[in-house]
Amino acid sequence: MKFILAMSDKWMGIALEIFNSKEELLKYLNENEWKLIQTIDWNNLEKYNDTVAEYVAVKSDHIGRTTEAYLRVVKTN
Repeated sequence: MKFILAMSDKWMGIALEIFNSKEELLKYLNENEWKLIQTIDWNNLEKYNDTVAEYVAVKSDHIGRTTEAYLRVVKTN
């Protein structure tokens, strides 16, 4: 499985990060001080494989800019 994280804000646009495991994704989010959305089923991220990405995290920088993160999980062979 691949975990695709799309991060968006109105200053920088859209950035993508691709992770090979749920553990890599969670490590990235925690190390970069993202606030995780509590309604997400963090134990079962594999279920977020719809065509529409799921809103999973948010963070603000030191000058008040807000960035949102969206997750899409893709099954690979």
